[in-house]
Amino acid sequence: MSKRIKGERIDWLSSEILRIVCESGGECTTRDLTRETGIKNKRINYRYDILEEAELIETHQPDFDEELGQFPPKEVTLTEEGEKAVKLYDLARDDTDSLSVDDRLSRMESRLNRLEDELAHAYERIEELEQDDDLEIEKDETWGWNDSEVEF
Repeated sequence: MSKRIKGERIDWLSSEILRIVCESGGECTTRDLTRETGIKNKRINYRYDILEEAELIETHQPDFDEELGQFPPKEVTLTEEGEKAVKLYDLARDDTDSLSVDDRLSRMESRLNRLEDELAHAYERIEELEQDDDLEIEKDETWGWNDSEVEF
């Protein structure tokens, strides 16, 4: 189920973007939003156009970062109208009862994608730590001693 704000159709994802930006102190980046929603940049950028047209947010693309060799994530700021909309439509609360089944499924899919990404990152980190631990064991074997042989 979507709402109309200033003539623009605001679906659950647009509402979610407004809520997250509001809860982030009125400012965040596309990276923050993709992390929170599990939605890809393309879909979020599409919502930016709708929300900017309704004057609910403003976006800014920082200049190319020579050191990183890429553009930093786009910055999003909630406008005064956006703050009013969040309060007026009570977007700050998680109101899944008013969502259609398709919107609920889409939201659940996004959350599942985010959890899968977080789990994959955790597994990668575990592997890194295990490799570091293996290096420590190899180093001990190379020098012919280990912690149990060292007396203090």
